[in-house]
Amino acid sequence: MRHRVRRLDAAHLDERRRDDPFGNVRQHVRTNRLVLRHHRRHRGVSKGVGAIDDVRPDGEFERQRPPDREGRWVTAAYVGTAHAVRRDVFLRVGGYWASLLHQVEELDFGLRMLGEGYVIRIGRADPLRHLESPKRDRERLVTQTVRNEVLHGWRNVPMPYLPVRWAKVAAASVQIGAHWRAPGAAARGLWRGARDSARLRSERDPVARSVYLVHHDIRKRAPLRVENVESRLPVIEESACT
Repeated sequence: MRHRVRRLDAAHLDERRRDDPFGNVRQHVRTNRLVLRHHRRHRGVSKGVGAIDDVRPDGEFERQRPPDREGRWVTAAYVGTAHAVRRDVFLRVGGYWASLLHQVEELDFGLRMLGEGYVIRIGRADPLRHLESPKRDRERLVTQTVRNEVLHGWRNVPMPYLPVRWAKVAAASVQIGAHWRAPGAAARGLWRGARDSARLRSERDPVARSVYLVHHDIRKRAPLRVENVESRLPVIEESACT
C-alpha cells in the first residue's frame, strides 16, 4: 500500500513574516508531527520546542505564527536556533549537509524533506525568548550565508531553474552586503560558493522539478494552507512512514 505523504509539523512562530533578501521566510521550529493520509488519517507525534521572541541589539520581534489557529499552515524553512526533528524523518532525508557547516542548512534540509513528501507545518505553542549575542561576527555570517545559498542551489535546484536561482542569489548578495555594511564579505561568499560548487560537483543531486516548483511557491507565498500543496506532494512507501 502507498500513502500520500504528509507533514513534519516542525512548527514555527510568528505574527509577521520576516523575509530575508534570498526569499527565505525566517522561522523557528516548535513541534514536530508526522501526519500521513490514505483514506483516513494516521498520526505520529514527536516532541519539539517552542516559538521564539528574538531579542536583538537593534530591537525585538516575534517570529512567525500561523495566520489563524484553526487552519493547518505550512512554510518553507526554519531557523535552527530552536527545533526538534523526528529521528526517522531526519535519517530518511539524510540529515544536514555537512558541507554547509553554518547557515542555510535548514533551508537545504527543508527542500530535501519536501522531496520525500514532508512539509514544515507552522505550530501554535507559546514563544520562548532568544537573546541574540551582540558580539556576533556579522562578516562571517554574511560570507557563510551567501556561500551556502550558492551551494544550496548547486546541490538541489534542477535545470533550467539553477541559473535563475544563482542570478537571484548574486543580486541578493549585493543587498545583504549593503544592509550589514559588509560588501567584501558578500563578495567572498559568492567566490567561495562558486569555488566550492566546482569542488563538490559530484554531490549535485537536484530534486525533481515538480518538488522544486512546490517549494518555490511556498517560499514566495508562505504561509500556505496544507490543502493548497497537499495534492502536489510526492508519495512514499508505507514502510517508510512507520
